[in-house]
Amino acid sequence: MSYNLKKICITAFFSSLLSAFSAFADDYPTIPDANFVVPEKRDFQLNNSISPCHNFFNYTCSKEIEKFKLPESKSRYVFSFNDSAERIKKLRLKYINYILNKPNLNSRNKMIKNFYLSCSNENSRKNEEFSLINNYKNEIMNLNREKLLEKFALESLSGNPNLISIDEDENIHNPKIKDIQFSYSLPLKVKDYYNNQQMLSDYNKLIKNFFDMINMNDSDSKSNFIVQFEKDIASVYPSKAEMRELSTKDNSIQRKYLLFIYPQLNFKTMLDRIPNDVNINVITKDAFSKMNTKLQNASLSELQALALWNRFSKGDIKYSYPDFYSEFKNFKSKYNGLSKAEEPLDMQCTQETVNVLERNLDIEVVNAYYNTFPSQRVKNIVNQVQKTTLNNIQKNTWLSQEAKHKAELKIQKIRFQLVKPEHIDDWDLKDETVLNEDTFIKNKRSIAENDFKKMLNEIEYPVNDLKWQMSPLTVNAYYNPTANQFVMPLGILQPPFFDETKSDIVNYGSVGMVVAHEIGHSIDDQGSKYDETGKLNPWMNESDLNTFKQKTQKIITVFARDGIDGKLTLGENIADFVGLQNAFQSAFPNNAKNIEKQKEFFIQYAKTWCGVIQPKNREFLIKTDPHSPIDLRVNDQMKLSKKFEETFSCSQGDSMTLPDSERITLW
Repeated sequence: MSYNLKKICITAFFSSLLSAFSAFADDYPTIPDANFVVPEKRDFQLNNSISPCHNFFNYTCSKEIEKFKLPESKSRYVFSFNDSAERIKKLRLKYINYILNKPNLNSRNKMIKNFYLSCSNENSRKNEEFSLINNYKNEIMNLNREKLLEKFALESLSGNPNLISIDEDENIHNPKIKDIQFSYSLPLKVKDYYNNQQMLSDYNKLIKNFFDMINMNDSDSKSNFIVQFEKDIASVYPSKAEMRELSTKDNSIQRKYLLFIYPQLNFKTMLDRIPNDVNINVITKDAFSKMNTKLQNASLSELQALALWNRFSKGDIKYSYPDFYSEFKNFKSKYNGLSKAEEPLDMQCTQETVNVLERNLDIEVVNAYYNTFPSQRVKNIVNQVQKTTLNNIQKNTWLSQEAKHKAELKIQKIRFQLVKPEHIDDWDLKDETVLNEDTFIKNKRSIAENDFKKMLNEIEYPVNDLKWQMSPLTVNAYYNPTANQFVMPLGILQPPFFDETKSDIVNYGSVGMVVAHEIGHSIDDQGSKYDETGKLNPWMNESDLNTFKQKTQKIITVFARDGIDGKLTLGENIADFVGLQNAFQSAFPNNAKNIEKQKEFFIQYAKTWCGVIQPKNREFLIKTDPHSPIDLRVNDQMKLSKKFEETFSCSQGDSMTLPDSERITLW
């Protein structure tokens, strides 16, 4: 199940990178994956030929970047995140190899073993793909119009949707209650891409070749229909920035309205499986209206084409039609900047196992390889950052007294969940499923179907707000506003984010900043719409909001100068700004000054964002990612920081400074 839109996460895996360092202007040099080795520790030598006041990212990162070659299967690599992720992946593979020849496995390990083997069996995958394509094509071609529209709805209920996805959602008025959300995602991901004529032409050719490949007549008209179908929906689809706003509104909709307004979408078939007292949410209402019209006007052959393309354009075709698979990868490379190369098969199948059975695998990996961890030291950092944030709220001069009280209460009530779940129920493990080592796609679909059945069976149960939305080996962290919950997994608590050999001051520059960033989400432009219990209950009055917007407009302006959508990235930029400020104050309480230690703090912060990205992937992510590019998460945040300017004795007019009138104080 995809992360709920209300979950606000800090991540570098979905961040991009501007061309601040000259090598980023061209494709970055690569190395075969087989030759790539993650170092035990990176040197991060400072580039003293560059002034920290002119380009702090390059000052900190360029020496490490100069000697780095990107694994050819990757399009981006952020050292702090990807180094840890690669080490964890190898441990996962180590565990899988351990159980492959081990007899008398328990049911969980049997699932892991058989799924991995089904992925590794290339000949079986080829035969399975041919069989699935032929069987599905025969089924679709024998359905009449009414049955085909019903088929779309039934596939939504299988956990393997064709058009409309069905997910669990939190009720914004009572976060202990679960809602259902119906949604549709644009296949090209970016609304503006449907205005790119060259991209649509290439996309049309790709679809046409698919229909030619499976021996469908009139492939030109079928591909034209699908492109126009998606383009027309995209014309009314929310932008990424609009979606961010919509996700914090009341998007509930009456069932009778769904049935009346969207008759072609067969909501009755879907709603019959959902208990009557469960609330329904739809964010993309206009998109559903357009889809309903398009389906109503489509011929039977066009609907058949839509069903086939949507079913097999999501990654199921690889070994059966290698030329098409290659063409599809070329398209993704050209427009999304994704690498054409692939990891070795064992690593591919480890990742596929993670994609489907991550928590079932990781509970075994954690128990096998992560026996001890200095949790108390991390808790101390978390407690100090929470205390600093509270102190700053209490000193705030522009919030109304009521809003200040609610902000204090919210921060006091945040539930911190660190390292790994304390109880087995909070892991959210997959139910036991019998898997076959020769049917990779069927295994994936069976697990998805069982997940969906479990979701519907438990939809009337109270929300388990202790449940982790990430595996503890994810190199990431998140704040969930509907539970007022902060989760920081073991995966991110590795060097350089947390290094038990380093001082607390250094760790405040990395893991302390992560904590402060996520706490900052609880009181940013979106988090302030939720109270301390997770209810949608905005606690800033109109005057508070106006002041907040005036202040944060300066952040929008700073990032907009570098070509970034300041509105899309506002929440993450605010969290970085507040995170850096509060982590610094936690490291140096009571305005204690130690210039050399302060330099260490800022350098440690910059190290966490050192990395590279291929230019095309950067372009794609700037359009889709609510996080700013990693070099700007360093440089633009330094511009906003008066403490950075003082620490490095920068002069007004230096690139890493701003006039005080363009800086802000928030909390």
